Amino acid sequence: MAAIQLALAAVGTGPRPSVADVQLIAPSENTGAYRVEATIQNSWLGHGQVALLVRLRDRATGATVQEDREIDLRGRERTLLVVEVQAPRGEYDAEVDVEYPAR
Repeated sequence: MAAIQLALAAVGTGPRPSVADVQLIAPSENTGAYRVEATIQNSWLGHGQVALLVRLRDRATGATVQEDREIDLRGRERTLLVVEVQAPRGEYDAEVDVEYPAR
């Protein structure tokens, strides 16, 4: 019985999210927004809501433009995150941070 409770507790600990394959797509004339795409993956059986911070960092000045999101991740799920960020034209690096539990 204790082994079953321990196994259930381990599964219920929530996701272990990570970010991979972050890409920045320059704005089109139609939208005017930068598009950030990233793969969010849960390497664990647990599920839950995770917080994401998408950041564009200006290469020249270091100034940032940020958008935040929350998504639900199931066990072993892998999902594509797509976020449009309104920012002045410039040269940017895209960053995506993920946190569990979401605050």
